[in-house]
Amino acid sequence: MKKKIPLILNSLATVFVAVVLLFAFLNFSSAPEKKGLFGYKGFIVLSDSMAPEFVAGDYIIDKTVPFETLKVGDVVSYLDDQNVLVTHRVHEVSEEGLLLKGDRNDFIDTTVVNEGNYVGKQQYKVHKLGLIMLKLGQPIVLVGISFVLGIYLLYHFFKKR
Repeated sequence: MKKKIPLILNSLATVFVAVVLLFAFLNFSSAPEKKGLFGYKGFIVLSDSMAPEFVAGDYIIDKTVPFETLKVGDVVSYLDDQNVLVTHRVHEVSEEGLLLKGDRNDFIDTTVVNEGNYVGKQQYKVHKLGLIMLKLGQPIVLVGISFVLGIYLLYHFFKKR
């Protein structure tokens, strides 16, 4: 039984590290002008304009699908006139492009979405993962994690001697 516990802990740690690395690679490749990771891009939601669909602190994953396949009801990310990433629902399809609206908003977005400013279609949502990612990116947290890992490595280095 004693030998199984370290094996289980190591397996769980390996899976955890793999998931963290996957999200790190996804974030690294998620700038609007980049292609994404296998066509997928991840973003942290910063406002409640799409509540209750998703709220600030959630993490959404978009897939780049052909622009012409988008229809009313799809949730789409785009760059607005100030180059800010926005994710709202398609409210209307017009000759100029797509008109979008946040589920909680009473007004249609002023930016018309076309192939030039379209980023992707929302596929998945991970509730509150964005908050965790923001916290992990703070300098004091990074220093703390580095310190704990350093102590762990020193312990194992001197333990084997």
